[in-house]
Amino acid sequence: MIDTARYHRDFIKDPLLKQRVTSLIGQEAIHSKMHEELNDAYMERDLPVKLFRFLAGYVFDYGFNRLPQPMKLSLMAGIEHFTAVLAEYMMNHEEVFFRSTDEKQRAIWMWHMLEESEHKDIAFDVFQTLSNNYALRIAGFFPALITILVLISAASLLVPFYRKPSNLISLRYWKDIPHSFKLIFGLKDGVYGSSLGHIFDYLRPDFHPNDHDTTDFLEYYKDTLLNPETGVLTPYLVKEFIPALRV
Repeated sequence: MIDTARYHRDFIKDPLLKQRVTSLIGQEAIHSKMHEELNDAYMERDLPVKLFRFLAGYVFDYGFNRLPQPMKLSLMAGIEHFTAVLAEYMMNHEEVFFRSTDEKQRAIWMWHMLEESEHKDIAFDVFQTLSNNYALRIAGFFPALITILVLISAASLLVPFYRKPSNLISLRYWKDIPHSFKLIFGLKDGVYGSSLGHIFDYLRPDFHPNDHDTTDFLEYYKDTLLNPETGVLTPYLVKEFIPALRV
């Protein structure tokens, strides 16, 4: 994400869009750092972090990193669309956050969804500005769809088995599989199943991420997390950075 954004930023003439890309790069750098720290903590809990890091490295080294730059940008826009769909679902189902009694864990997931929704249109706008090729946009959509759905399915099935191999012969484990599948793909309340219309709206030729308005969610979560007096994350803030607008 960062390398692709940095590469295409040099071709952007609009100073405001260039500023937004710079903001995205900074946001994704912090995002990556947070994921690495969280994954390190998960690894201490014997979750299969090394396995997924290996698989991710393989996908990037032999897949994404070998794509031509226009396709990388298309794929980036597609992936950002899926994270925006996930963010909107999560923000619209706040009870998901409160299954944990750990305030910091709830807060970091809230921040994650806030961040994804906040910059959901930047990669798309860069793609439209530099390419505006519908066929290429759709060509990036389907690899993003397959990658994300495969990763989610694999995580749902592999993590419990990895932590306790005897789950493979556990009736309770296999009874939970339909529940996990329904949580992710159920047409009524599933994360992706109930969002199919939003997901495939990307195929509409005149689609734009902001057609799905999340303004109210953003304001609510910004206040919940970043309010100077009551924000859950306020005690942990170091500084606010806004890149200069260079005309």
